[in-house]
Amino acid sequence: MAFSYFSLPRKVLLGICLSGIVAGAGNAAEGDACSTLFSQLNAISPDLAGAYTQIQALSPALIRGEKTPSWNDFDSLQKILTALQAGKKTVAEAGKLVELQAVITEIEKSVPGNPALLALRDATKDAHPTNLYQPTEYALKVQYQQLLWQVDRELPASLKIPGVRLPHDPRPFKLIAQAQEWLKGQEQRFEAFFPQTGFTRVADLRSALANYDETAKKLVDLFDSGNVEIAMNRPESARWWVPRVGFLNQRTTGTSRGTLDNDWRNHTESALMGKSLAEYSATDDQLKPTYGYLKPVPGDDLRQSQSAKQYGTDVYVFKPDRVNNRLTWTAGDSLGIVPRSFDATAPGYPHSWREFFIPWKYRLLLVPDLLKNMRITKEGFTGDAMELEDFFPTMPVKPAPPKVDYDKIRWPSRPVRPATLPVVPPEPMAPARIPDISYAENPIYSAPALPKLPLMAKPKEGESFADAFARYQAEDATHKIQLEIDRLQAIQQQKMQAYMDRVAAVKAENEKIEAAFQQTAVYKAFLQKQQEAQAALTAFENSEEGKKYTAALADYNTEFKRVSTSISSPVWPAGSPEAAAQAAYDSALTAIQASDQYKWLSYNKSLSPYFGFAGTPLENFHERPMNTRHRRSAHGARRRPR
Repeated sequence: MAFSYFSLPRKVLLGICLSGIVAGAGNAAEGDACSTLFSQLNAISPDLAGAYTQIQALSPALIRGEKTPSWNDFDSLQKILTALQAGKKTVAEAGKLVELQAVITEIEKSVPGNPALLALRDATKDAHPTNLYQPTEYALKVQYQQLLWQVDRELPASLKIPGVRLPHDPRPFKLIAQAQEWLKGQEQRFEAFFPQTGFTRVADLRSALANYDETAKKLVDLFDSGNVEIAMNRPESARWWVPRVGFLNQRTTGTSRGTLDNDWRNHTESALMGKSLAEYSATDDQLKPTYGYLKPVPGDDLRQSQSAKQYGTDVYVFKPDRVNNRLTWTAGDSLGIVPRSFDATAPGYPHSWREFFIPWKYRLLLVPDLLKNMRITKEGFTGDAMELEDFFPTMPVKPAPPKVDYDKIRWPSRPVRPATLPVVPPEPMAPARIPDISYAENPIYSAPALPKLPLMAKPKEGESFADAFARYQAEDATHKIQLEIDRLQAIQQQKMQAYMDRVAAVKAENEKIEAAFQQTAVYKAFLQKQQEAQAALTAFENSEEGKKYTAALADYNTEFKRVSTSISSPVWPAGSPEAAAQAAYDSALTAIQASDQYKWLSYNKSLSPYFGFAGTPLENFHERPMNTRHRRSAHGARRRPR
């Protein structure tokens, strides 16, 4: 047979299918007729015989739209359609259409006596589907009905399976409209923080960046022209799902190749959106963000980073006009912006313009963050480590790391927590505790931007870096700015000490309150329960079940660490040529990093103007005229041409 799915023994086919067609006949003559009918159909086309068999295995609940189809349901129906089409083609080419029609006519006559076919044919008579759908439910049901319609086109009239007309799902349009409203509100929130960048208007930022240097100007032109691509990586296994249900976030799929932690994401995303955690957590999961990245357009001389490959090797590129009005970005990893323990609803938050899902309208703020990589590696759209090829012509070529096949990665399954595992109750807090000092009051968030020291001149011939650095520190220009830095840091230290004194005072007072609370009957009752729970936990750990669970948990942690390491730090096999090349590279790099020239360049690089992650203003980009051959830093030191 052409399709192994239908490659069942004749006896099985007869029992499943054609004996059902004449079910209820109750005599040997009709059984013989069934056998003859099957033999005739199977002789004309094994594909058609198999297809008619599998049709009766379809679920009436799927036909009525009550059940959401799975991948297997689609696969079964698609194979029926393929077999019907292949069978018809084979019959036509063999000139057996007349014989086929005769057999089909006999099968049609038998339908009233076949409960399975009658159930499918009448499945939608009393169906009343609603428009209340879960995520992906409507899309999958509609496409199943469309595939069923294609199957019906290949069936004779008496065997057709009427589908159901599903009410339209209003959610997608409402969610898109709500996402656009969210972004409008986000733009209004962000406008209040935009002056923190050091500019009052986007036009001023654009002008300063375009005149900063050639690389910055190129980035400005790229973003203004829209000549960048918004992309998302997915594994090959998603090829079946993406055309049907689109791109889903981890809350809908329950899987992730990044950090799978919905509570942490809700905490971070609610803070970046300026919403309470309770409100955000209750929001429709499909409204919450799906993450992608920027990539250079094909043909550009920028080199694309490969760091997104951990999410899959298939790259999907979006049409900007379809997503720009609901698109935001973050500076760095979104989960790294808001500490997990931090209360984002505290007064004074956000502290910086970086603590936002930043609307795409303000995409030029990306430029300074990208400059550092672009100047050195021409890799500007993701955060791979910098190289120093431009500074050191003799820099060794970095060997390619081992390729990680993410589709073959198999994460271990965490052992199920035993229902009998005792839980030790958490220690209660004194109800009269004084509220802790808000972390938002930490002076670190109001610290002034420190001035930059002048660039250090290159060590003289035969002069060590240590001697050159001592001479540099003794220079008047360096000494004057260092005094100002020391003065500002001393003021900041005083503010920090006052803040820490307040925190310590509140802590000391709360310790007294806690000490008094621990003398109450409520706390003593807790201690009794805690001791009982701890004894029960110790007994469980010493039991056979506890030992097995502990061992399984240890095995899980070991395997999880092994898999994580194989992804984050893959290594070549010991003794391989690749391992030798990596060792030679590491040795050469170590020697370079120990050189005085490298120390000098690294020190000056630390003085170069670029964004600090905490939200350093963009004052370094003001009044910086560009020279096509050389440009001077803010402190007047000449730099090599880019």
